[in-house]
Amino acid sequence: MRAASRVLATLSLSSLLIGQGAWASGFECGWQRTADLPAGIQDIASLLPVSNLLDRPGSLNAAVDKLRQQGLSKTQIIDNLIGAYCPLVAKDTTLNDAQKTALMQHFSLQATRSVYAIEIADRIFLDVPLAPDVVDAVNAKARAAGISPQDWVAQAIGKVLATQP
Repeated sequence: MRAASRVLATLSLSSLLIGQGAWASGFECGWQRTADLPAGIQDIASLLPVSNLLDRPGSLNAAVDKLRQQGLSKTQIIDNLIGAYCPLVAKDTTLNDAQKTALMQHFSLQATRSVYAIEIADRIFLDVPLAPDVVDAVNAKARAAGISPQDWVAQAIGKVLATQP
């Protein structure tokens, strides 16, 4: 329960910090790392995906591992990941401010999940936007099956993949 409280607090803080600067007058990283970084952390940005986490799925976990090896706490790891990723997003001229904000919010969620779940990494979470009517259908099917929507989606994907060569 204590870990869940920390995760929620970190997510709330991450969203708040990203959201404030992003909606002011153009996208900006509202928070920067101020503490001296241990040796080896300066290159953490090179491990992170430039735009889409799915472009290099192992890169976030590699960055988490590198920061963990430096002895940083979970909160410090998340802070450093967000602090390293935000300037990369800010430089992306192909995205508008709202897209940059959404990308940072998505990244902060993924970073938090990776930091707290890496110890028991038997599952990988994918955030997939679904149309409201699709969500309604998933919820109805899950309710009829007596399982959670997440479990229903996982089972449905598993069934489809089992039929693929």
